[in-house]
Amino acid sequence: MGLAMDRAHGWRHARSFTLVELLVVIAVIGIALNVGTAALLPVAVTVEGSFFAALGAGVGASLAFWRRWWKPLAAQLLLLGFFTFLVVSYSYSGGHSSKTNWGVNSFWVGGYESDCRWYTKYMEALEAPTVDWVIAVLALAFGVLAIAVKLHIAQQLETPDIAERPRTEPRPKRRPPPGIALRRARKRVRRSRSDAGGMAPPGEAPQRPTEDSDTPPGP
Repeated sequence: MGLAMDRAHGWRHARSFTLVELLVVIAVIGIALNVGTAALLPVAVTVEGSFFAALGAGVGASLAFWRRWWKPLAAQLLLLGFFTFLVVSYSYSGGHSSKTNWGVNSFWVGGYESDCRWYTKYMEALEAPTVDWVIAVLALAFGVLAIAVKLHIAQQLETPDIAERPRTEPRPKRRPPPGIALRRARKRVRRSRSDAGGMAPPGEAPQRPTEDSDTPPGP
């Protein structure tokens, strides 16, 4: 009997571990799909050519510039319930009940997804039917959110990035502080005068080399 119980417990542990692995795989695939196709529709509608050309351009732009919109995309996924974790506790005439509901809900936000999984999972935990007007209000709100995210992605696709400029473009030089710049200018003037044989402009006396000059004094 004891051996049978150990085997049963071992089978249960193996089954739960396999379920967790499956959820991790689903989450990774879902995140990769949404990140890799976030800009698919905004780019595809502007590409002339075949379906595969538009698809390749959309996926390429999504993978190249995903850092520009990953924050609003992640917020949209979390608000729609890509990951859900609920702890529900309620009382009824026969006693008290508590339930924990968690899971991974993979979906694609590229098609203006507006179904909130938080509400449906919450009602499932309560074992109660969903309310139609609540679903309609949530769909309207998350539909507006989906449009806002798509507009943000389209705007970011048209915004140039300083980090993506060609490396051959010269960078602006840093200006030295005013004091150092003034001393350097004085040294250049003294050096040019010494190279000209000590000739001074008309009306000025020739200056002798000083200690901070680069030209050594003559014999």
